[in-house]
Amino acid sequence: MILFINTTLLNKIQVALIRNGKIVKQISQQAKYKHSEKLLPAIDKLLKSQKIGIEKLKGIIVVKGPGAFSAVRTGVIVANTLAYILNIKLAGITADNSLEKMINYGIKELKSFKIVEPFYGKELNIT
Repeated sequence: MILFINTTLLNKIQVALIRNGKIVKQISQQAKYKHSEKLLPAIDKLLKSQKIGIEKLKGIIVVKGPGAFSAVRTGVIVANTLAYILNIKLAGITADNSLEKMINYGIKELKSFKIVEPFYGKELNIT
């Protein structure tokens, strides 16, 4: 089972479970400016809905950008941490309009664990 995480969307979080290249279950949740509060509960809800434990994950695909600084950072940090702790494959991909395209590309990139760095798409303006 592969976990897909997308926090690059301004107003929502997207998480999905993938088996054999197909989406088994997907959750999209409103999260305007609350990505950090809603991501882990969304992942937990997704896993529980399929009655699987986190240890069953074989890989994680995370959308690394472009997007808002805090939202992108939240998704990338959670993906890096889970993949490192579980010792599983990790792929960072850039955002696309098609969920299927992102998943297909991410599956091709799942080769080993390598830390994913966020891509914000523009110069940071942190105040």
